[in-house]
Amino acid sequence: MNFVTPDLIPVLPEIFFITLICVVLLVDLYIPGSDRRNTYLAAQISLLGTAVLLPLCFSGPGTTFGGSFVHDELSLFLKFVMLLTLSGVFLYSRAYMRVRNLFSGEFLVLALLGLFGMNVIASAGSLLVVYLGLEILSLCLYALVALNRDSLAASEAAIKYFFLGALASGMLLYGLSLVYGMTGTLNLGEVASRITEMQKAGALGIGLSLGLVFLVVMAMEVG
Repeated sequence: MNFVTPDLIPVLPEIFFITLICVVLLVDLYIPGSDRRNTYLAAQISLLGTAVLLPLCFSGPGTTFGGSFVHDELSLFLKFVMLLTLSGVFLYSRAYMRVRNLFSGEFLVLALLGLFGMNVIASAGSLLVVYLGLEILSLCLYALVALNRDSLAASEAAIKYFFLGALASGMLLYGLSLVYGMTGTLNLGEVASRITEMQKAGALGIGLSLGLVFLVVMAMEVG
């Protein structure tokens, strides 16, 4: 069996982004500055730097990692919009969070990691990669809900959200297993084509229908 080295150029923005998130974490730990000014600047630089790198690494539509990662115009546009949106959120929420003593490195890093999960979903070419990105996003959201540790309402909401998300995640995996068992693949394009073929042949089956229902409903619950 020959190992083929995957093309890493399409995933270079993600590698760059997660590296900068680690840098933001280190900046917050060692040189946060007054009112987390340095951490905030590092977070904004990571967002804007990744947004600039995105088009530079785009050489045309294609896939890598065996079709599990898709890079095309749509994923590029979605990532660019999400990066700029979070940059605007940081800019807008800075004063709001300061007044409530919630502006911290944890808030910035968790938001960045949540965006990383959204970027993974935007380029997902496989149901497994969709699940991975969804879990990264969900875990960050659980912590962000409980960011105000002195609030009983926030703690209660985070616990309820966590248990609901854990249940939904398990059911989502069950739906994934049903779809894989019926189609024999997790690649989104291949799953779609095989479902179309089965529909035309009138052999969709209750198992595949149930799996698709689990995927749609539970993905909405987890997110």
